Amino acid sequence: MYPRKLSLNMLAIDKPLPDIQVTDSARSIEGASEEVNRQRFIDQAWKSNLTLQADDLSKTERTVSSIIQKTSDVATESYSAYESVNSFYAANQAVFAAAASSIVNLNGDSTLIDVTMSTFAEYCPVILRGLDSLSQLHPFIGIATKAFSLVIVMDAARRENNKKVIALKMQMQDMMLVLFDLRRVKDPEERDPEGNTFQDRMGALLKKIAEDITECGSACDHYLKKSFVAKTLKSLKYESRLAKYGDKFTKHRQQLKFALTVHTALGVDSANTKLDSLSSQTESLQLTMSSILRKLDTPREKESQAFIENHGGPEACLQDNQLIKELIKISGEGLSSITLHRTGDDAMDMTIAREKLTREYARDLDQAFDKNLQLFQRKMEAQEKQLQTFFQDSLHTEAEHIISALTAGAHDRLVDVDMQALWKDNDWKGSVKARHFVLALQDFYSDKMSGSKGSIVPPILPTLLPEPPLSPVPLSAASTVASADWAVTSLPRDDSWALRYIGVAHVQPILEAVDDDGTGFVSIKEVNTFATSKPNGWSLPVWIAYWAAGWQVGLTQYKAKIHAVIREMYKIIDYDTRAESPQDKRALRANRKLIDQYLDDDVFHRIDLLLRSLHPAKTRVQDAKLKQVIDFYTSSEQIRLEGYLEGVAYDIDTPATVPLVTGPGRIERFIMPFIYLLLKRHLKVFYIARTHVLDPEEFGDLTSSLENVFSALDERIASLEAIFKQTVPDVAKRLGNYAFGLLQLSYGDRLRKPNKNSLSPWEEDSSNIDVESEGEDDDEIARIPLSILKYGVKDTLESQIYKHSISTFDYNDNNPDTSRHFLSGYWAGNLWTQDWEEFYSTQGLFQISITNVNDAGEITGVAEAYQGLLTVSGLITSENHVRLVLLYEDKDLVTCEGSWNSERNVLSGTFTTGRLRKRKRKAIANDAASSNTSTTKVTRKKKETTTFLFTRTPAFAWRFHTPFGQLSTTPRARWAFACNAVLDLVRRRSGSWHYLRNRTGERTRFLELLVRREVEDCSPSNPLSAEEGKEHRVMLATIHPTDARFYYSLVPSIIEATYTDHLDCSCSKCDKTIIQSRLICLTCIRNDLSRGLDFCLECLELSKNTKGYKHVPSHAMLKVDSVILDGLLAWAIPEARHVATRVKRVFRTKQSRINEAQQEGTKDARPKKSKRMETMCCCCGKEVNTPCWVCLFCMLSDGPASWHEHKDHLIRIHDAEEAEELSATDAKLSLVENRLVGVENQFIEFKGVVNERLSQLEDTLQKILLHVVPNDSPSQ
Repeated sequence: MYPRKLSLNMLAIDKPLPDIQVTDSARSIEGASEEVNRQRFIDQAWKSNLTLQADDLSKTERTVSSIIQKTSDVATESYSAYESVNSFYAANQAVFAAAASSIVNLNGDSTLIDVTMSTFAEYCPVILRGLDSLSQLHPFIGIATKAFSLVIVMDAARRENNKKVIALKMQMQDMMLVLFDLRRVKDPEERDPEGNTFQDRMGALLKKIAEDITECGSACDHYLKKSFVAKTLKSLKYESRLAKYGDKFTKHRQQLKFALTVHTALGVDSANTKLDSLSSQTESLQLTMSSILRKLDTPREKESQAFIENHGGPEACLQDNQLIKELIKISGEGLSSITLHRTGDDAMDMTIAREKLTREYARDLDQAFDKNLQLFQRKMEAQEKQLQTFFQDSLHTEAEHIISALTAGAHDRLVDVDMQALWKDNDWKGSVKARHFVLALQDFYSDKMSGSKGSIVPPILPTLLPEPPLSPVPLSAASTVASADWAVTSLPRDDSWALRYIGVAHVQPILEAVDDDGTGFVSIKEVNTFATSKPNGWSLPVWIAYWAAGWQVGLTQYKAKIHAVIREMYKIIDYDTRAESPQDKRALRANRKLIDQYLDDDVFHRIDLLLRSLHPAKTRVQDAKLKQVIDFYTSSEQIRLEGYLEGVAYDIDTPATVPLVTGPGRIERFIMPFIYLLLKRHLKVFYIARTHVLDPEEFGDLTSSLENVFSALDERIASLEAIFKQTVPDVAKRLGNYAFGLLQLSYGDRLRKPNKNSLSPWEEDSSNIDVESEGEDDDEIARIPLSILKYGVKDTLESQIYKHSISTFDYNDNNPDTSRHFLSGYWAGNLWTQDWEEFYSTQGLFQISITNVNDAGEITGVAEAYQGLLTVSGLITSENHVRLVLLYEDKDLVTCEGSWNSERNVLSGTFTTGRLRKRKRKAIANDAASSNTSTTKVTRKKKETTTFLFTRTPAFAWRFHTPFGQLSTTPRARWAFACNAVLDLVRRRSGSWHYLRNRTGERTRFLELLVRREVEDCSPSNPLSAEEGKEHRVMLATIHPTDARFYYSLVPSIIEATYTDHLDCSCSKCDKTIIQSRLICLTCIRNDLSRGLDFCLECLELSKNTKGYKHVPSHAMLKVDSVILDGLLAWAIPEARHVATRVKRVFRTKQSRINEAQQEGTKDARPKKSKRMETMCCCCGKEVNTPCWVCLFCMLSDGPASWHEHKDHLIRIHDAEEAEELSATDAKLSLVENRLVGVENQFIEFKGVVNERLSQLEDTLQKILLHVVPNDSPSQ
């Protein structure tokens, strides 16, 4: 039972009671009951009496009084929580009523739904505060209220407001509102007749509610992270899963109401005979979440869903690039929402987007939710730790805030004593100009320092040493850097040294540190925030000194660290061609393209802009005390960030995750260590990539983490832009003076200009910062756990091709019983083409499984060929005329027209090929009933005969038919076919050496021919000869479709491992994709190196005239055999030009001496030895003349270097002629011309608009005149 409040007559007091003044805290509370107000008055009187008589009590009386006081305190605390909840509820009853009816409003019209959605964000803070108070009264419900609060708070940071997610949160809120009926339950621990408490009965239910809230929050988080197209394609699946959570919350709500009803029915709480019903309207409303979600589709979602339905469903849309393109256009998001990397080829980008959407559509949703739940729980833990840290930091100043709020002076609202004095001395009100505030600081501390003999440390603080920060999760081994120094190092107590940094020279950084919103005015709240954010034990002058002179040094240090990490990445992928990098320390070839795409992503351009934008510290820190402060704070902040990053597994999946890691405050304070720690983690993934094959999605997620950090930074820049536009005309210039210029280049035009890129593979000279290597030794690398990978390793080849084929195609199913149609079962055969010179298999050997033939003769089934799986549809007529339509996943189409021969049990006829044209897939079977071939585009060449032949013969036996590809007709041929087929079957089942050797040889040769055929459109290439082409087609006609499909699936990996992919760079002359050596013209390239002419080796000696450039073979060209990134390109092009000029001058000098020798009549026209200039090959030692190749790196010295490697970049010197500069001039003139044309077009358009508006104005004036002056007026 709830403890009875103590009253004055419980203790015999032999002295008269003094007069008691009724304070504000004992006055009546509006809305509270008379009993509550009376008891508050008695409490105040009781406390006043005990205080006044404490000195007059005996020792025994004091002991008794102490016991009574403790009992009273416990009772008062419980009663205060009870009173607080009911008072809060009474004060906000209108909000609770509106929130309770919100779920009902979702059944209304669109206008009511929009209004209800918009008010959800307004009601939520009130509900959360109420639940917090309620959990203090009844701590056992905290498990559910905490989960609900964390999910709502985490989602509040998102910019995207999805109606379906909000509806789910409203359903969740409706369930939680039932808990407010507990506000009148006074003692949940009192037992019923069976010995159970209300808390016991509710415990399991509340735990389940907390779990479902967390899972629902994770599902919504996963849903919101997906692109619009991905969500629309799986809309039915997503809505089904999300609706289940809504129905769960409805069920939990009913269970909560039932538990409360049982509690009342048992008579446990006699004072609460009737519980409130916050949402009684929903009791009679039978509304499921699925019906609500269907009503919340936006017009764009409805349009997309209709488009998908009209084109055959999600599976059909995912097979056509054009349909995906239309969907992306409807979504309004663009390709960037789906693909992380743009190749520059729109068709290829669309194919990549379609493939990614296909994988996303096929991914099991339950598994995806389970995987995201782990990350979401970590994010919730990080959010909870931040809230705990925030409350802990706020508790120690709560008393000061309460006291100062009751006083009249504005200065009393300040937490820090020094700031109170400064504010009072200057008679400032609520805010002051930031510059005035900073300038007043120096005078204030100068005066105080002179009067305190050099120390202004508050006496209650034992040391200036900052305590180790609270970590939300156990820190990794790497997080313990500097942790050993906490106990043994201390800063000097004399902080007079800090005064020199509080002055005019450091006005701007101090101003920015205090003026957090950048408005130019410092408010009391901002000063309190700044003062309370200092590390434990630091005085305010030391804290100010750090931001005045130490923060810039810290930024400069992180700039050097980031450069060092990127250099280590270059070493692993072996971009540093001058470094000795053993083969075992380079990234695997299978990971090379993934790493190239990662390093070439625009996010590294953003990193470069950030680093170049920073104004680094110009000199080393000479002040040992300042350096100690910098090291302390930098290390502690890094450890803190590292702990939170560990908590979210370094996966910044959305911009909303960024503040979970950094905590409150300006992001520019954390951006540099944040990026450094992320890159440091990514470097570990690079180390793993040296010995393990990684999943392609791994590097995509690494890139996304960095992109989300910069998205959060862009939000901050947009906020500053809005503020600065009110005070200055040039925002970019203003950002150049803000935060040491850190954000300047990230604002406005962010076009890539490689000539300015600073991410060089080599260490830059820096005399101000000591740069240490960020690399790890072999032992440290060996200890890197594979668990840091999100998708694990792919060292083993995992393919489902054989498993699927075995379960789908049964060659024994070739004689269906009478219960099935005679066409049902297994078939195999080829599509044959006979042209004027050859008879060959068009698309290789097929195997088909016809699964069903209905009474109408409609055929369905599946098929397999080396290029992939196919769906089979068609029709067989009563005359045994057969039409089959074989449809590939990419919508390529084969239409077979023929008949079934009952005697020979074969299908034969003719075929055509084409593509399905924006038709529903279900229409294919209908088309099969007629001879209409509108769905296909015939690709048959003239004088070609196309036929097909399918039999019941197993696919593995087709290679033994003679002659080539035809059925055996003579008895001898049939006998030979049977013998060979059976022998092959026996060898295959026994795994004989003969069979394995032949199979291996066949696979090797087939893959070789396949790869060469696939790269025929690339340069350089080795096209198949006529004989090799015929050999390739024979192998296609005989190799089992499953084997051929498996081999074909290996081709992309083999190409990536064999050839160098220059990220889809194509030759400017032949337009072929360059896959080996890329030649960059040193003359035909823009000054910013963003665009120029590239050539393949086959076009080396060819000219190219294009708009802005006139390329001739005499131009020097840089040959690169690996992807050259912007940082290396910025160095390589100027150096290559210098080397080319120097080498050409050498050859001209050599030629001039030869000419002089000819004029002098020297024998063999060679100059004398003293005048001879030799140009020798460093490999063979022979004399070299133009055209020739010169090593870029070896020529950096005075002569040929001994360390030349074949992977070094080379310069092509065609002749000794000086390079012309006309191309660059032509490019500039072309650019100016294009701009003039654009201006002219804009002027013409503007002129048309002006003329139209003038005409409208003239018509308007004419109408006015007609009204003012009538037509029949005599004056006219």
